[in-house]
Amino acid sequence: MERVAIIGMGVSGSAVLLAYVKAMKSHPDYQVQIDCYDSPLSFGKGKAFREQAEQAIINSRTHQISYDVDRILDFKEWLSSNQPSLSQESYVSRGLFGQYLHERSQALVEASGAQLHWSKVQSLTWLPKLDKWLVTTSLDDQGFEQVFDRVHLCCGELPSQDPYGLQGHPHYIGEVYPLEAIPQHLNQAQRLAILGSGLSAIDVAKYLYEHFTQPSLTFVSRQGYFPSVRGKDYQLDFHYLTDAKVARLLAVNGGRFSFDQFQALFEAELARFDLEYDAFMAHYFLPGRAGMEMTLHNPQQVGLMQAILLQVSVVMSQIWPAMSQTCRRQFNQRYQKALVCFRNPMPATSAQELLLGMDQGRIQLVAGLKQIDVLDQGFKLQTQDYEYEADWLFNATGMDFKLQNLGEKEALFADLLDKQYGQVDTAGGLSLNYQTLNLISPRFGEWSTLHGHGLLVNGAIFMNNSTNKIQEQAQRLIDRLVKEWQAKE
Repeated sequence: MERVAIIGMGVSGSAVLLAYVKAMKSHPDYQVQIDCYDSPLSFGKGKAFREQAEQAIINSRTHQISYDVDRILDFKEWLSSNQPSLSQESYVSRGLFGQYLHERSQALVEASGAQLHWSKVQSLTWLPKLDKWLVTTSLDDQGFEQVFDRVHLCCGELPSQDPYGLQGHPHYIGEVYPLEAIPQHLNQAQRLAILGSGLSAIDVAKYLYEHFTQPSLTFVSRQGYFPSVRGKDYQLDFHYLTDAKVARLLAVNGGRFSFDQFQALFEAELARFDLEYDAFMAHYFLPGRAGMEMTLHNPQQVGLMQAILLQVSVVMSQIWPAMSQTCRRQFNQRYQKALVCFRNPMPATSAQELLLGMDQGRIQLVAGLKQIDVLDQGFKLQTQDYEYEADWLFNATGMDFKLQNLGEKEALFADLLDKQYGQVDTAGGLSLNYQTLNLISPRFGEWSTLHGHGLLVNGAIFMNNSTNKIQEQAQRLIDRLVKEWQAKE
């Protein structure tokens, strides 16, 4: 019987365990012995859904997110049973979804017979004579060691970016989550600035807005764009942006896919819905308050484009690995900003709260950030023609997918890179073969028994930050492993 380690039991680890449970149920002769590693705090939740502050809400509607994409209404049904007062809400807190995931993950552990270890994995060691992996936990866990045939890396808790090298300053909050850890002694006389204007920055602003008396909040960013506001929910029938269409083109072109081929598919799909990309962007992709208001008040057109761009991120999973670096750059230059803005929208309630704060003069946005200077008790933020001083600075710029700021908490990543078991992909995260989900080593080539999942491979897998997408990838991998097992029997 194969011994399998799942390192990290957040969204991606639970997805892998779910896929194994389904495989063993469908194929009773296929059995594996599974060990899962995580902390009690993160089990079933990961970083994304252990946040307890009510201001941090999921940006997917409750009927569109679940622990099991094949049972997409399961969370909605769980809400009806456990939180009936919220069962009709379109959006709920991330903490509540985390509670649901924790319960479902616990049930998966029991169903699989997996051994659960409350331990932090410190290192992996390849044992070539045995063709196995040695998993070693941290010294805090007495350096416990076990040997496995296969390892799934699901530990996507990457370090935060530190784009201005401010880590260590006493008034710099380098990691904004959990929100409840934000110092409570901040007062109304202090000027608070948030680096970034994405969904994490909005979480911080909402939390500060509700928990501190009349704070002065300033979003500071280079570009000055907020996420779009989620529009009408469309279920579209796609003709061109489909996995089948992409697969046929890949087969015809020897596994290659060009930017021009993608653009032809995209423009043909847009034309079916009477949309033209440049005209839409000129009208709706606007910086600051203008963009927020425009997308808030036009839910039909905005929702249509959001649905199409979501489908783009789906088919790009196949297209991205088949693109040349030149084609990837062309794609990013033309479409990346739009995807970030419209694929991950904010709920309308969040936009309304921000607009109210702006109307009251409590919230502002400063775009075009060029430089940050450190002062004795704070920071000076400079744009081309503006200077602003802040007493506290909150870093909401996102994760460091280039893995440049690895600290003690990221010891396993540092160990993998040091031993050359893995490498940082040019697009971020660890490199892997998309078809097999096997990690790639600059020293050993493609591993057959070391797999990457979730945010850890966000880059090699295009925008791999959707719970549904992460589950689909895990299921695809385990289905392949079952087929390989059947071929050997």
